[in-house]
Amino acid sequence: MADRIYKMSFDIASYRGILLDTNLLLLLTAGLYSPKKIREFKRTQAFDSQDYEALIKLISRSKKLFTTPNILTEASNLLGNDLMPVLGTLICEFEECYVKSSQIIEENVKLFEKFGLSDAVIKQLSTENILIITVDLPLYHFISSLGLPVMNFTHIRGQYLL
Repeated sequence: MADRIYKMSFDIASYRGILLDTNLLLLLTAGLYSPKKIREFKRTQAFDSQDYEALIKLISRSKKLFTTPNILTEASNLLGNDLMPVLGTLICEFEECYVKSSQIIEENVKLFEKFGLSDAVIKQLSTENILIITVDLPLYHFISSLGLPVMNFTHIRGQYLL
Protein backbone atom coordinates (compact mmCIF):
# COMPACT_ATOMS: atom_id res chain seq x y z
CA MET A 1 0.00 0.00 0.00
CA ALA A 2 2.77 2.46 0.88
CA ASP A 3 4.45 1.75 -2.46
CA ARG A 4 1.25 2.61 -4.31
CA ILE A 5 0.87 5.85 -2.35
CA TYR A 6 4.48 6.75 -3.10
CA LYS A 7 3.98 6.22 -6.84
CA MET A 8 0.71 8.11 -6.91
CA SER A 9 2.14 11.11 -5.06
CA PHE A 10 4.37 11.97 -8.00
CA ASP A 11 2.57 13.32 -11.02
CA ILE A 12 5.78 14.04 -12.87
CA ALA A 13 3.99 16.10 -15.51
CA SER A 14 2.92 18.59 -12.82
CA TYR A 15 6.53 19.72 -12.34
CA ARG A 16 8.50 22.01 -14.65
CA GLY A 17 10.68 19.00 -15.27
CA ILE A 18 13.12 16.71 -13.55
CA LEU A 19 16.74 16.95 -12.54
CA LEU A 20 18.86 13.82 -12.17
CA ASP A 21 21.69 13.68 -9.68
CA THR A 22 25.15 12.78 -10.96
CA ASN A 23 24.79 9.05 -10.25
CA LEU A 24 21.60 8.83 -12.25
CA LEU A 25 23.09 10.87 -15.08
CA LEU A 26 25.91 8.32 -15.17
CA LEU A 27 23.35 5.50 -15.28
CA LEU A 28 21.52 7.21 -18.12
CA THR A 29 24.74 7.79 -20.04
CA ALA A 30 26.01 4.23 -19.62
CA GLY A 31 22.61 2.76 -20.50
CA LEU A 32 22.28 4.85 -23.63
CA TYR A 33 25.72 3.69 -24.70
CA SER A 34 24.75 0.06 -24.10
CA PRO A 35 22.74 -1.60 -21.33
CA LYS A 36 25.72 -3.98 -20.90
CA LYS A 37 27.91 -0.98 -20.07
CA ILE A 38 25.91 -0.39 -16.86
CA ARG A 39 27.50 -3.41 -15.15
CA GLU A 40 30.90 -2.86 -16.81
CA PHE A 41 31.30 0.79 -15.82
CA LYS A 42 32.68 1.12 -12.28
CA ARG A 43 30.41 4.04 -11.32
CA THR A 44 27.17 2.31 -12.36
CA GLN A 45 27.82 -1.27 -11.19
CA ALA A 46 25.26 -0.84 -8.39
CA PHE A 47 22.57 -0.53 -11.09
CA ASP A 48 21.28 -2.92 -13.73
CA SER A 49 19.41 -2.70 -17.01
CA GLN A 50 16.04 -2.74 -15.21
CA ASP A 51 17.09 0.36 -13.28
CA TYR A 52 17.98 1.99 -16.57
CA GLU A 53 14.56 1.09 -18.02
CA ALA A 54 12.83 2.52 -14.93
CA LEU A 55 14.83 5.73 -15.32
CA ILE A 56 13.85 5.98 -18.99
CA LYS A 57 10.18 5.58 -18.00
CA LEU A 58 10.51 8.40 -15.48
CA ILE A 59 12.24 10.67 -17.97
CA SER A 60 9.62 9.99 -20.63
CA ARG A 61 6.92 11.35 -18.30
CA SER A 62 8.70 14.66 -17.81
CA LYS A 63 8.17 17.90 -19.71
CA LYS A 64 11.83 18.81 -19.56
CA LEU A 65 15.18 17.61 -18.25
CA PHE A 66 17.26 19.99 -16.18
CA THR A 67 20.87 19.82 -15.13
CA THR A 68 23.57 22.06 -13.72
CA PRO A 69 27.16 22.77 -14.71
CA ASN A 70 28.13 21.19 -11.38
CA ILE A 71 26.43 17.87 -12.20
CA LEU A 72 27.83 17.87 -15.73
CA THR A 73 31.34 18.55 -14.46
CA GLU A 74 31.10 15.74 -11.91
CA ALA A 75 29.77 13.35 -14.56
CA SER A 76 32.38 14.25 -17.17
CA ASN A 77 35.15 13.79 -14.60
CA LEU A 78 33.88 10.29 -13.79
CA LEU A 79 33.16 9.06 -17.32
CA GLY A 80 35.61 7.27 -19.53
CA ASN A 81 36.40 8.51 -23.01
CA ASP A 82 34.07 5.98 -24.65
CA LEU A 83 31.05 7.42 -22.79
CA MET A 84 31.89 11.09 -23.35
CA PRO A 85 30.15 11.32 -26.78
CA VAL A 86 26.92 10.03 -25.20
CA LEU A 87 27.17 12.65 -22.46
CA GLY A 88 27.75 15.28 -25.14
CA THR A 89 24.51 14.26 -26.86
CA LEU A 90 22.63 14.36 -23.56
CA ILE A 91 23.96 17.81 -22.71
CA CYS A 92 22.21 19.14 -25.79
CA GLU A 93 18.91 17.69 -24.53
CA PHE A 94 19.05 19.25 -21.06
CA GLU A 95 18.16 22.73 -19.98
CA GLU A 96 21.18 23.83 -18.02
CA CYS A 97 20.50 25.88 -14.88
CA TYR A 98 23.25 28.01 -13.46
CA VAL A 99 23.32 29.13 -9.85
CA LYS A 100 26.30 31.21 -8.81
CA SER A 101 28.48 29.45 -6.28
CA SER A 102 28.81 32.66 -4.29
CA GLN A 103 25.00 32.86 -4.10
CA ILE A 104 24.83 29.37 -2.59
CA ILE A 105 27.45 30.25 0.01
CA GLU A 106 25.89 33.62 0.84
CA GLU A 107 22.39 32.19 1.20
CA ASN A 108 23.24 29.01 3.10
CA VAL A 109 26.85 28.32 3.95
CA LYS A 110 25.84 25.46 6.29
CA LEU A 111 24.11 23.67 3.41
CA PHE A 112 27.22 24.12 1.27
CA GLU A 113 29.48 22.83 4.03
CA LYS A 114 27.29 19.80 4.75
CA PHE A 115 26.38 18.70 1.22
CA GLY A 116 28.90 20.34 -1.09
CA LEU A 117 28.32 22.73 -3.94
CA SER A 118 26.59 20.41 -6.41
CA ASP A 119 23.99 19.17 -3.91
CA ALA A 120 23.42 22.68 -2.53
CA VAL A 121 22.61 23.83 -6.07
CA ILE A 122 20.31 20.83 -6.51
CA LYS A 123 18.44 21.80 -3.34
CA GLN A 124 18.12 25.38 -4.61
CA LEU A 125 16.59 24.18 -7.89
CA SER A 126 14.06 22.05 -6.03
CA THR A 127 12.51 25.34 -4.87
CA GLU A 128 11.69 26.11 -8.52
CA ASN A 129 9.16 23.27 -8.96
CA ILE A 130 11.76 20.95 -10.45
CA LEU A 131 11.48 17.34 -9.28
CA ILE A 132 14.84 16.12 -8.04
CA ILE A 133 15.53 12.42 -8.59
CA THR A 134 18.43 11.13 -6.53
CA VAL A 135 19.99 8.04 -4.99
CA ASP A 136 21.73 10.17 -2.36
CA LEU A 137 19.82 9.33 0.82
CA PRO A 138 21.01 12.27 2.98
CA LEU A 139 20.19 14.73 0.19
CA TYR A 140 16.81 13.08 -0.34
CA HIS A 141 15.95 13.30 3.37
CA PHE A 142 17.04 16.92 3.58
CA ILE A 143 15.03 18.10 0.55
CA SER A 144 12.05 15.98 1.58
CA SER A 145 12.11 17.44 5.11
CA LEU A 146 11.63 20.88 3.56
CA GLY A 147 8.55 19.70 1.67
CA LEU A 148 10.27 20.24 -1.65
CA PRO A 149 9.89 17.94 -4.68
CA VAL A 150 12.32 15.04 -4.46
CA MET A 151 12.16 11.36 -5.34
CA ASN A 152 14.53 8.72 -4.05
CA PHE A 153 15.21 6.48 -7.03
CA THR A 154 16.11 3.66 -4.64
CA HIS A 155 12.48 3.63 -3.44
CA ILE A 156 11.22 2.77 -6.91
CA ARG A 157 13.97 0.37 -7.95
CA GLY A 158 12.43 -3.02 -8.50
CA GLN A 159 8.87 -1.73 -8.77
CA TYR A 160 8.95 -0.77 -12.46
CA LEU A 161 5.18 -0.33 -12.57
CA LEU A 162 5.57 3.35 -13.27
